Amino acid sequence: MNQAAVLRYASGGRHRIPLTILSFVARRPGEGVQHSHSLQSVFAHFPGIKVGMPASPVDAKGMILSAIFDDDPVIILEHRHSPLFEKKEFVPEGYYETPFTSHVAISGQDITIVTVSIALLDAVAAQKELNTENIYPEIIDLRWLRPLDIDPIIQSVKKTGRLLVVDTGWKSCSISSEIVALVAEQAHRHLKRPPRRITLPDVPCPASQFLEPFYHPSTEDIIKTIKEMI
Repeated sequence: MNQAAVLRYASGGRHRIPLTILSFVARRPGEGVQHSHSLQSVFAHFPGIKVGMPASPVDAKGMILSAIFDDDPVIILEHRHSPLFEKKEFVPEGYYETPFTSHVAISGQDITIVTVSIALLDAVAAQKELNTENIYPEIIDLRWLRPLDIDPIIQSVKKTGRLLVVDTGWKSCSISSEIVALVAEQAHRHLKRPPRRITLPDVPCPASQFLEPFYHPSTEDIIKTIKEMI
């Protein structure tokens, strides 16, 4: 943050830092407070660094390649509870890049759901159940936290009139806070209801298997919140 993020700026563009860092955030069951931090908002706070969180194996490969061949420092954070290495999904061979943009994963018209990392999987599961009740969410996978591609989110909110952000980090000073603020600034006249957020509660991660289900966002949380908003 003190060197790589600012050297291009400080050198007047003479130097570039094509550095890629691949790391992990969050938890696996039972690991408790010492191994369960969600640091993505901390990294994304600094200008000069790009931060990505893939939700699928296809995007993971493309985002890593985009990072390697970018002239700026890039941090790719995989969620430790992600099925990236377990999910059977076709990943194209050869070279391809995932652009530094958010992605409309599923089109809909009733509510915009913006997801961060593996929250996409819970949102897709919720969407399938909501469709049976004639509720059709539009799901946007953020992919990159910085640069934050807000335009597809704004256009979606203008269409649906409702916004739910499902984040894998804590609520205070978070990526979800930034998205809600930008939507409030740019599309408040289109909102039918106040935006909502589903995040980790602002407490350290419990190790107890009995408390964990109440700590992490879930498909049930998404369904319940969307029904309240609609």
